[in-house]
Amino acid sequence: PSRKKPAAKAKPDPAQLKAIERLLEQADYRTAVHRTRALVKRVPNYGGLRRSLVEALRAAEGPSAAGLAAFDWAEQRRNSLNAQETLLSYAAELYLPALAGRAARRVRELGGDVPGRAPDPADLLEFSHETLDPSSSVEDLEWFDIGQLHLAGKDLHGALRWLDGMVQSPARKYR
Repeated sequence: PSRKKPAAKAKPDPAQLKAIERLLEQADYRTAVHRTRALVKRVPNYGGLRRSLVEALRAAEGPSAAGLAAFDWAEQRRNSLNAQETLLSYAAELYLPALAGRAARRVRELGGDVPGRAPDPADLLEFSHETLDPSSSVEDLEWFDIGQLHLAGKDLHGALRWLDGMVQSPARKYR
């Protein structure tokens, strides 16, 4: 019987990676963002590119844009400790407590260490009741945080996608 060889995982051309590294070293962050985004679309599972994209976005557009890229990386690579730790860092910096709690749980599941104090689920539930609605859950607050992250990162369509269907009053004002 014929056996197919497993397809090699797609990797970017080493020259392209070097070019991105040079752009970052030269502090040409806007060009680095443009080139890295194009490569991420072609090779979405190559984690090094996403790390470079987060770094370039941080310098070019600030922590909100970098946080959104970190979220996308963590969603695409759920078993990447590096991606989850990066998301945790940005969620904490941008004060998105429910998203930080979710990322902290994932980091621990992957065997990583969570520096400092991770948000307590009971505190998050209380915060959810205060922020959204007395009938809301921690998951509702996570969705709300993700919607806020998309808004801060200037991704209106992404924000609407996450906030659509939320019945809690603060989420309604964003729809």
